[in-house]
Amino acid sequence: MTVRVFADHAAYRQALGGFARSATAVLTAHDSVAALSGEGEWPTRVEEAARAGAVVAVVDDPAAVSQEALDGLGALAMPIVLQRPRLRHDLAGAATSARGGSTVRAVVVECAGGEHERAGLLADAVGWAREFAGGELMLRSAEGTAGGLVCLLEGPGGLPVTVMFTGLDAPRAGGLVRVSVLGETRSEVSVDPVAGVADLDTVTAAGTLRAAPRHESSHRGALGRGIRAARAGDSGHDRPEGQPLDRPHDLDNLRHDSALAAEILDVAHRPR
Repeated sequence: MTVRVFADHAAYRQALGGFARSATAVLTAHDSVAALSGEGEWPTRVEEAARAGAVVAVVDDPAAVSQEALDGLGALAMPIVLQRPRLRHDLAGAATSARGGSTVRAVVVECAGGEHERAGLLADAVGWAREFAGGELMLRSAEGTAGGLVCLLEGPGGLPVTVMFTGLDAPRAGGLVRVSVLGETRSEVSVDPVAGVADLDTVTAAGTLRAAPRHESSHRGALGRGIRAARAGDSGHDRPEGQPLDRPHDLDNLRHDSALAAEILDVAHRPR
């Protein structure tokens, strides 16, 4: 089955070249994977694609938007794949798998970026903590600092999570994220999309294992997920009889991460 792809974004038009055997470019969103820009009010573009008959939406680096806008997308029937460059789907999966089931004792996430990137960066930091915690997080405390903020979260089973944000003067630094997961096995993740850094180290008693470099771009990875979602939803063609459609959880995850990031900002900057 060849999947139709409506790439309304230059990065996805370039990534589409790697899917010559499984996808074909089309000029309208009808019956296609709609690959869209995540700038500005991107939920409006997703809703327009859905009305035009798209079967899957793939969104590049979704900007911070209101919780109401995200909640509105939850009513759409089509799957939505979100390409979050500081929280790559493949890197998060590899990071959690590399732990081999070792218990997570604590998580510390540091992020840094410009003021306009703060809400999105905090959401990605929360997302990394959620991935390693294995579930939703709750805010316990937050406090603003001279250069940013620090907050304490709690994960399933009372897991302690610390998230710190440092503001940078650079107007568009792109955002940096560093994750440290403590326990009998230690995980270290560093992500800097502008510099092309996406490093993963897993430390055990046997030594340090650095994951192989990721040569596939995050755009190609996200588009591939969208194409697979479209194929899986095509009359059940690609899944065994009786097995439900495996929808991406990207939107639900972003709703959780963004809501908690907004709560952190609100509490940290309340007058004291």
